[in-house]
Amino acid sequence: MIAKTPDAEFLRIIAGTHQINKAFERAGLTVGDENAWIISLPDWQIGDGFGDFEIPRSSYNDSNADAIRLIEHIGATLIPRRPFPTKSGLNRIGAEYSIDLKPAMMESAFLSHAALSDLR
Repeated sequence: MIAKTPDAEFLRIIAGTHQINKAFERAGLTVGDENAWIISLPDWQIGDGFGDFEIPRSSYNDSNADAIRLIEHIGATLIPRRPFPTKSGLNRIGAEYSIDLKPAMMESAFLSHAALSDLR
């Protein structure tokens, strides 16, 4: 199943599933969550060729005011650090590993899970 909006499709791919409702269960906010990521999906034209696109440096700050407004609206606090992968995060999205993964390998596991979302 393909979502009807880019944000729902992004969540479906991140969650590594074809089912949109399962994507919201795995990667959406849920009761008990203490942290969440705010992700901006800009509407850009990326060109025709592979690698034929560069993200403008200003884009990182262009949505800052909207993000702060959202954070204040939901009564949250901004944590000024890079998100990091965890074993519990992998389990939540349905990527289960029987071995202990080092942090750098966890990032690869998240990316692999997302890349395989349309093959399952």
